[in-house]
Amino acid sequence: MKVSYAVRFAGRARKRDEKAGAPAVVPSSTGPSAIARRIALGHYLARCLGDGTIESQGAAANLLGVSRARVTQLIDLSLLGPAVQEAVLVGRVAPTDRQLRLLGSCVGWQEQEEAFGREFRDAN
Repeated sequence: MKVSYAVRFAGRARKRDEKAGAPAVVPSSTGPSAIARRIALGHYLARCLGDGTIESQGAAANLLGVSRARVTQLIDLSLLGPAVQEAVLVGRVAPTDRQLRLLGSCVGWQEQEEAFGREFRDAN
């Protein structure tokens, strides 16, 4: 028995379109960045733990399928200063998780904002 199936590769179609003079389609990023979504998730988890919807960080970890340490990291993102969170949420900067966790180790919001300014000088 012989089975055949026609396969069309996207790369070839794009090259054919470019030859015809049509511009290549570049998907645009819509919606909040991944780090902004993680900050929002951290706020949501903190609220659910505070009002008793989720009984513990261990239960939250089980629900999300992540470790308890990761839940702690997500909740810690909600403790960043308002200026830092705003800059990330509106998309002025796109820091990594690690960069924000290091900022979170600063004691006060003023200290966080100063460290944030040093790290992302060009973005502000």
